[in-house]
Amino acid sequence: MQIIAATIAVALLALPLQAGVTGPTVKRAPEGVPAADITFEPISAAHPICPPFGPCPPGMQITTHYLAFGVDFTVFNGHPPTGVFSDPPEKFGGVNAQGNLDLVTPDCGRIVVVGTTNQGLTNFLAISAGAVAGAADILLEVFNPAGALIGSSIADDGADGDGDLIAEVSDPTQQIASFCVSSPTLDTYGHHFVYLNTPVVVPVTLQTFDVE
Repeated sequence: MQIIAATIAVALLALPLQAGVTGPTVKRAPEGVPAADITFEPISAAHPICPPFGPCPPGMQITTHYLAFGVDFTVFNGHPPTGVFSDPPEKFGGVNAQGNLDLVTPDCGRIVVVGTTNQGLTNFLAISAGAVAGAADILLEVFNPAGALIGSSIADDGADGDGDLIAEVSDPTQQIASFCVSSPTLDTYGHHFVYLNTPVVVPVTLQTFDVE
């Protein structure tokens, strides 16, 4: 007889920040704001605000504030915390080891099933960010549930309505489980919008065993 056991794939997200592109990455021609299912920015949900270049203690950092939009900013696997500062407009930024929102530390988010903290997957993710210099100073990296780099993009995919530059990555295999925004040149930046297609649940893996 055969017993079919269903196991949920577990996302162990240990995400190294690294440049370059691996795996299936598709970039469209630059044409402005992406046509994604979900678009949000800091003002899309109630949240605390930290001063730019100033302290952003745990009680002022953002975590589950944006679950309704399919992203959880709660610290995971040693990544820096995330806070919101006002440029204006308000933007996301990473909090350094000294507890300051320094506009240089990467900010990272985990894709979740909308309205929950359950791991989700999407086939498209983009961000917009403003930097002092230009497109090469912003890097978006996306990762699969195992923490492997799926793809990366500098901010050369157009601009949002405030003139912030857009970086985007598509994955036809729909394995984008998390992302990080950083500046390879350590330029100061502010991460404005997030664009993504509606996350789906992590697929169930079916395993078949022969039993004597």
